[in-house]
Amino acid sequence: MTAIKILELPKAKPLGSRFRFFLLIIVFFCLTAIWSNILTYNIAIVCINSPKHNTTARHFTDGEETLAVAFVAIGTIVATGPVIFLINRYGTRTILGVLGLFSSVATLLIPLTINHSIAAFYVLRVIQGLALACNMPAVGHFIERWTYFKQKGMFVSVLVTYVQLAPAFTNPISGALCSVSGWESIFYFQGGLSIGLFVIYVIAFRNNPEKHPFVGNTEKRKISTGKDSGEKSPIPYWSILKTPSIWAVWVAGFGNFFLLNMLFLYQPTYLSKVVGYNAESTGFTSAVVPIVEGIVKVICGTLSDRLPIRESIKMRLFNTVAFVGSFVVLWVVAFAHIRNGPVNLVLLGSVGAFLGANTGGFFRAAAVLSKQYSAFVTGIISLCVAITMLILPFFVQSVTKQNTQGQWKLVFLVVGAVVLISNIFFVIFVRGDPCWWTEVTEVESSNSKEPNSENAPKEEKEVETK
Repeated sequence: MTAIKILELPKAKPLGSRFRFFLLIIVFFCLTAIWSNILTYNIAIVCINSPKHNTTARHFTDGEETLAVAFVAIGTIVATGPVIFLINRYGTRTILGVLGLFSSVATLLIPLTINHSIAAFYVLRVIQGLALACNMPAVGHFIERWTYFKQKGMFVSVLVTYVQLAPAFTNPISGALCSVSGWESIFYFQGGLSIGLFVIYVIAFRNNPEKHPFVGNTEKRKISTGKDSGEKSPIPYWSILKTPSIWAVWVAGFGNFFLLNMLFLYQPTYLSKVVGYNAESTGFTSAVVPIVEGIVKVICGTLSDRLPIRESIKMRLFNTVAFVGSFVVLWVVAFAHIRNGPVNLVLLGSVGAFLGANTGGFFRAAAVLSKQYSAFVTGIISLCVAITMLILPFFVQSVTKQNTQGQWKLVFLVVGAVVLISNIFFVIFVRGDPCWWTEVTEVESSNSKEPNSENAPKEEKEVETK
């Protein structure tokens, strides 16, 4: 862990009182790079299978394509627990930096393995999955350490928009590279760009504002407002696992990423094999949904900071708009049997627009409810991402063997139902105040004195909600 000290910044004067915004942008692009490294495969496989490009690369069977996605999920599932532990112990600078560089190198090596060793290709996909396990815990850690409390919603909305920026950037660029330079260039471009981003991150980032030479006292005081300056207590795992409102966040996260992964992993396939777009058009058109959703995410995240209503009402409102709106549009797509490409794009873009409101819903709830333990709570959301990635390939491949409109209708119906049910669970169990275990400095190992309610006992001070 000490090797990174060679990249320390020189002594410097503070740069105003908004340096956290610069770091926000760097972290955002690094999270995007990790997700983009994984998504490069989706356009590359369309390029490889396209008769127009007459490539000599191996053509993946349906089973191999399923495993290519599943091994990413396996890597994320295996790494989630250790990554959460390491981030809580060492911070995100070292852990995100190292895993991000591993992911970048793995992306560069993928073209060498596709034609020569399918086993080595699967190993590289696992490495990409290991890095993905770091993304959501890194979001939680950054929000806890670097966010001014009045800007929490805006910072959350920006960081989690990496999920949308990655396909919005990678798909059209990959489509263009496929046409001009061949499928191998997709991985070389993405891997090289990713390495550059993580080198900048390791040089510029620090785990705490107090240790950053470019952060002045004014900004440090602003960031520390409303935060406990004492020693952090151990993560109360058992107490967190017994809290219904935290399970509401995780269930909503599962529903959210069940839909998102279906769109991001299989929208290129749907547009190519059902609607009829070629590889280049697929890359550009499949970017529409994430672009729309990303814009709505930032707007809703900022709006959630400013609405003068109770947190619990605010969270339920935004999450319901996101999930119920997406459910309605998905079922319209399922029953309408529309083969017109532009109409499909408008409808799928509408799904993204509705789903973007989730930054004021379960994403905001994760940060508000868990406070100093948000790295763990958001880390479990990474597990939800991985589990949906593991389930979806087997589900979609088994249902869409001939890629007919009727087969995809079943996919849209099932995904829409999952999203609706997860929102119902969230609305019932979510709460608006930080959980009681965020207000204690020590948690008894036996948990024998825990209150049955997730709310703080009466004798605890009232939590400020401003």
